[in-house]
Amino acid sequence: MRDMLMILCGAGGAAATFLLQRYGLSAVIASCLIGLAGAGVAALVSIPSLAAVIFAGTFVGMSALTLASPALIAIAGAGAGLLYVLMIKFNIFSGYGGRLGSVAFIATAGVIFIAPFLLKR
Repeated sequence: MRDMLMILCGAGGAAATFLLQRYGLSAVIASCLIGLAGAGVAALVSIPSLAAVIFAGTFVGMSALTLASPALIAIAGAGAGLLYVLMIKFNIFSGYGGRLGSVAFIATAGVIFIAPFLLKR
């Protein structure tokens, strides 16, 4: 249940950041606002790593507006949440900086690479 919540929050962080960016906020400000809200949510539900997953999702949501649709960004955010959960479970990249950015890049690149094949008419 906790892992599913983290995956959904990754998707939510990505989609919210992307939509705020679409409605005129800069990508950095949108990421900061959603990251701050994510820290508050994580404190309320007493799951400290939830803030990191939401913030990783905001990195996905900072993608260029012309790159993908909000739905694809949400899928990439869910992928980032899943990758983060797996990295924690298997202790990958422990002690290294850049974990959230790496997770966001891998998830976004994967979705952007696979999307044309799946959406081909």
